[in-house]
Amino acid sequence: MFKSDKCIYMQDLIAAIAFAMLAVIFILVPPLNETPLRIVFALPLIFFIPGYVFIAMMFPKRGDISNIERFTLSVGFSIAITVFDGFAVSLTQWLFRPNSISISLLLLTIIFAALTYIARRRHLEEDQFTFSVHEFIESIRSDDENIPKKDRIPPEIEKALIIALVGSIIIAAGMLAYAKVTQEEEQFTALYILGSEGMAENYPTNASLDDPITVTVGVENYEKQDVNYILQMRLDGEVIQTVNVTLSDEEKWEDDLTYQPEQIRIGRSKLEYALFKEEVLSNPYRSVHLWITHDYSAEYLQELAEEEEKESPDILQVLENYDMEQNTGWSFETTDTNVNGTYVEGKGIFDSQAFVFKLPYERKLPFYNDQYYDISQNIRSDQKGTVVLSLFVKDTYTQSIGNGAETQLKQILINNILVWENGIGGNDDWQHVYLPIILNDGNNLITLRSMQKGNTDVHPVEILWDEVIILPISEFSPYVSENGLLEFDLPRSEMLPLPIRVNTTDFEVQWNGTDIGSGIDHYLVEYSSNGTNWQTWLSESKGTSATFTGIEGNSYYFRTQAIDGAGNWEIAHENPDTNTTIDLTGPEFELEISPNPSNGPTLIIVRSEEPLAGVECLVTTNDFQNQRSKVKMTSDDSYIWSGYFVASNDNTYTLEVTATDLAYHQTTAIDNLIVDTSLEDLILEISEKETANDVKIKITSSVGLKNDPTIEVVRNGKYILLSGPEIKDNTYTYQTNINSSISDGKAYVYVTVYTVGSEKLTINGDFIINRN
Repeated sequence: MFKSDKCIYMQDLIAAIAFAMLAVIFILVPPLNETPLRIVFALPLIFFIPGYVFIAMMFPKRGDISNIERFTLSVGFSIAITVFDGFAVSLTQWLFRPNSISISLLLLTIIFAALTYIARRRHLEEDQFTFSVHEFIESIRSDDENIPKKDRIPPEIEKALIIALVGSIIIAAGMLAYAKVTQEEEQFTALYILGSEGMAENYPTNASLDDPITVTVGVENYEKQDVNYILQMRLDGEVIQTVNVTLSDEEKWEDDLTYQPEQIRIGRSKLEYALFKEEVLSNPYRSVHLWITHDYSAEYLQELAEEEEKESPDILQVLENYDMEQNTGWSFETTDTNVNGTYVEGKGIFDSQAFVFKLPYERKLPFYNDQYYDISQNIRSDQKGTVVLSLFVKDTYTQSIGNGAETQLKQILINNILVWENGIGGNDDWQHVYLPIILNDGNNLITLRSMQKGNTDVHPVEILWDEVIILPISEFSPYVSENGLLEFDLPRSEMLPLPIRVNTTDFEVQWNGTDIGSGIDHYLVEYSSNGTNWQTWLSESKGTSATFTGIEGNSYYFRTQAIDGAGNWEIAHENPDTNTTIDLTGPEFELEISPNPSNGPTLIIVRSEEPLAGVECLVTTNDFQNQRSKVKMTSDDSYIWSGYFVASNDNTYTLEVTATDLAYHQTTAIDNLIVDTSLEDLILEISEKETANDVKIKITSSVGLKNDPTIEVVRNGKYILLSGPEIKDNTYTYQTNINSSISDGKAYVYVTVYTVGSEKLTINGDFIINRN
């Protein structure tokens, strides 16, 4: 605020502001306001600081007035300023309170200090007033005559200041006297609550079953007459205790009222103390309240669970139609006939039925009309005890609600006591509500409610309820959030693929999974012999692999389902995750060598009735060198494998073919390949030399062909159509299709082939068509 080289002339102002700030802190901030320093700082703020800064503003020059005059005026004007300030503040909404008067005096001090700074800056530095304790003491000891006449305050100004000071005090006193005389005697009742130490602070904020809340409630009568009071203790609007008190004028009543929870509630609750005169009306005469929460510690619930396991009580009956799959069991009630509730197929958490509230309105409700839509059911307990209520709920309103205002609520009530609520709005999918609740001995009413608040805007929405289950307290999950919702991210799992066939009756099956939050607790692993009828193999597997024992020749299908630490089950897989067949026998296959005998390229074929993982073919020369070569065998479907080997006319060969099935069994077959150089290259056979019908044409090659033969049958410039070929070994059979447009006479056959080695071979023939 001030430049560093000017600070010496502003030290008193800085000190005044700092002292005023400290005074406000010691007056208002606990625990400082509970110490004796509160008075030490408060008195100067009231009786000196504001007046000092005000006089510094009025007399910014050194020597304007003496130090003793400055001190006296500071005290007098501080009293006047405090009185006027208090009167002004009492007319505002803040009233005359310690916080309002102390803060307002601090603000006035800052304003006067700023004006003083401006006033002092108008004079030379050596003429500006500065406060010094030493100078102040010396000035008190010295005679006023020591002050030069030119620096003395004029008598008329001094007189005017004294008159102004006295007048201010008289006016302030007069205002206080007038206020006291003219003030009408107020008639009122004081209602207050005190904390555990008998003060208006440190109020309890948490209640539990084994730690109730006790609050001292006081009523003071200043109504100038006897009054019959009715005091109600309410929780979220429900009256839980009523006290009747009759007081004479200026009589006080105090008592400790204890709230003992009957249920474990989720969320914040309003504990209200409502006071009525003579009779209970819709609105209380006076009301005070606390916001409290209901605690249920994990240790407390664990103790209950351990006790339950020791005693093993069977106190519960199952809720009728808990899964909403029937149309019975639950009673539906509504305050509005345009709202309905029905069981709807395909709406449930597991694609089954759910109970659906259908709320149709898009409007503002009347201020006096809260609307309720309930389904409820009685459940009987053989004794009082704590259990877990588990259910699923969902709403279809996905838009965000402005300012977080919850005008439509999903609620759960036990014996008409609200234990859980949650507003609609946002993209909420299914929520898993998981609550510890208390059931009384005998009948207990469970109510699922949709509530719309009066005087609020409501929107069309559907609210769905499903799978309402009562569980023992020992199953309470540690993964329940503060709003009573169980972690609901479903886990996922999968089986690792198995080979199509395995060669042992004992084989390893593996799986794994993931989960967000609590992590996977265990797996359910099932198997089937046909992929549809499932049987449990491992019901609670903590591991991710196990050895399965099957029967030779059987096929087995597997699937897994993960369950996380919060009890969420993965949706069951409709199809098997993996499958295999136990195969302990070697593969069976046929080996074909074509042509055999051969004098060149030779086709080697392996045919199997089951798929093969691979085929290996080794060819060994039958001479003293015994040279071995490997034939590359390929397949398009794993059932038929083929490869080519080029035979040499100066060798004979032994073929060793090994087939490996999918279970890695192997079978080996051995055959000989004979080389015969006397074989003709190409043979053409026609079934009839003279015919009135179609003929068969066979083409046989002594060596493997690169592709099918090219064959043309021509009569008198016209081509005769052919069908085929049928292929066996190296023989290709065709069938002619002679129609009426072909005239009788000699038909010519022209054949061209290419060997595997790309050698061209041709052969011709003929036959006679004679229909007479």
